[in-house]
Amino acid sequence: LPDLSNGLDWLRKAAKQGDVEGMDALAWFLFRFSGSESNPPWEMEAVYWANMAISKDYWPAMKRMATFYQAGWGVPRDSDQAKTWEEKALAAGGAKAEFAFFVEYNLGNIFPQDLPKAWFLLNEAAKHGLAVAQWALGSEYLQGKYTKRGYIEPDFLMGQYWLEKSAHNGIAASSNRLGALYDTGLYGFPVDKAKAWEWWEKGVELGYRRSYVSLGGLYVSGVPGHPRDLEKARDLFLKGLEKGDVRAYVQLGRLYYEEFSDKDEQNSRQGFAWYQQGAEKDEEAFALTEYKRLFGHGTTADPDKAMSRLRSAIQHGNRFAADILGKYYFWGEGSAENFQKARVCFVRGVDTDYSETAFWAAFMLIAGLGGPQDVTLAAHFADIAHAKGSITTPLHCLAGGLHLAGSDGVPDLEYGLALLQKGAMIPTTSCAWLLGEGYRQGRYGLPVDLALANHWYEQAATHEDVESMLRLGLLAAGLAGGARESWMNPAEAVRWWQKAGEKGSPPAAFLLGILHAKGLGTPQNLDLARRWLHAAQQQGVERAGHLLALIDSTPESLDDQTEMAAYVSALPASLAPPTIPEELSFFPTPDLPGLPEGFWPRLLVDLQLARQGTSRY
Repeated sequence: LPDLSNGLDWLRKAAKQGDVEGMDALAWFLFRFSGSESNPPWEMEAVYWANMAISKDYWPAMKRMATFYQAGWGVPRDSDQAKTWEEKALAAGGAKAEFAFFVEYNLGNIFPQDLPKAWFLLNEAAKHGLAVAQWALGSEYLQGKYTKRGYIEPDFLMGQYWLEKSAHNGIAASSNRLGALYDTGLYGFPVDKAKAWEWWEKGVELGYRRSYVSLGGLYVSGVPGHPRDLEKARDLFLKGLEKGDVRAYVQLGRLYYEEFSDKDEQNSRQGFAWYQQGAEKDEEAFALTEYKRLFGHGTTADPDKAMSRLRSAIQHGNRFAADILGKYYFWGEGSAENFQKARVCFVRGVDTDYSETAFWAAFMLIAGLGGPQDVTLAAHFADIAHAKGSITTPLHCLAGGLHLAGSDGVPDLEYGLALLQKGAMIPTTSCAWLLGEGYRQGRYGLPVDLALANHWYEQAATHEDVESMLRLGLLAAGLAGGARESWMNPAEAVRWWQKAGEKGSPPAAFLLGILHAKGLGTPQNLDLARRWLHAAQQQGVERAGHLLALIDSTPESLDDQTEMAAYVSALPASLAPPTIPEELSFFPTPDLPGLPEGFWPRLLVDLQLARQGTSRY
């Protein structure tokens, strides 16, 4: 147990023997534990020992004196004197002093909070080679803490640069974080499992406990250049456990439940045993123990006990219990009662500091499942999920779209764009498509910028979004607004419409028929023109039949500009919204003011992909 009196006595002995660190530590602890009331003996003693350390040119004692003058403790309150001692400490302490004062001005506990000054000091400390400052600076660049909500924009490249620099300077936490960023694709990092492997392996070499469990996970899945090795994974999990990473209990449990080839009852029981061993130390292990008990997987089934314990855990703030039970109800029978229960679980989970439950709460509120639709509260919960670092793929589209359109009552162009851009880099087609729509039409306060629209549609098209392929062709054809003024790049129009046509798009087939008939962007080929127009006619494009007859009689009379412009101007706002996954077809289509027609089906597709990629139970 802490023993303040005995601790101070030992520090006094060290100080009296000339130990400069002991002098400064004694001054600090006297100040820290003096309480709110004046304590003249302690104040005099603290100032005395701080001055003794200063006489030995010890810069932390100079910082201590700046603190005393700022607080008016042991000396008169005097901000000018505090500034003088701050400057002396910075001159004597270099990068370490710069980082120490960054912390002070960032937190604003004793010194007034001054974020621009904190940012300057952090940059100086990092530039002067302090590894911990480089780690902090890299983290700040990734999170953009000082944006509108601060002073700098998020910057993936700068974040990557400083984190890598600190990792090479021996900061194991940076190696571990770089591994996580390449593994998840957060903050603009490309998903690169081989790089994640490389950084987590470095973290293991540096003895960082969380890197053992994370690297073990890659041995389970296998990555390019590193085949699966379940025995190696188990060894890493066990080493992580020895070092105190309680996540290892869950990973060991999953290993026995899901990965070993002989998935028999014995392995299931061993998996349950690992969950149960970790239940008192780790919230997720507890929740999984009860989830398995619910169905009798690896243990005797006891649904009543499991339900009771999960509900109690939610009441006591267990975030994983809220997430698991909410999803149990959500993906259950699909009854109104179950949706209501799922919604209650997720909304309660918002208070448990777990980002995933905040996302699901937002999702149910915006869909109007389990209760009335509440777009304002949904936007608030989506914001919470993002602030807590959710890696749920559709989150960025949901939160970004709501902020961009002002669905919560207050449009926030800067923040909405930032969220959508992050989502587009993860990537999600919904985020990239929504940005393309915004810049093409000049929506949400965005300027009309066809180059940016083209950029974001390309991001979505590379992930097989057919409507984005169609839009790219329209941009190349100069038909972005419906009526073509001039051809921009006919060959690009052919390329993108060919891709969309091969995926069964009727508009692409019709437009390709015209291009091949007229030889625009491709050599004239009436046979290909007939083939594409026939495909369009079979898919319900009535105008295609008229053009087929025209091509067979007088192809030279075909007016491509009139035909294409008239057809495009009559198309619906959303040319090819994706098919909603059957598993999610029970969702009602909510009223989302200010958001385009294709927003909701894309969000559901991204949700399904995320669920397939991250299912844990």
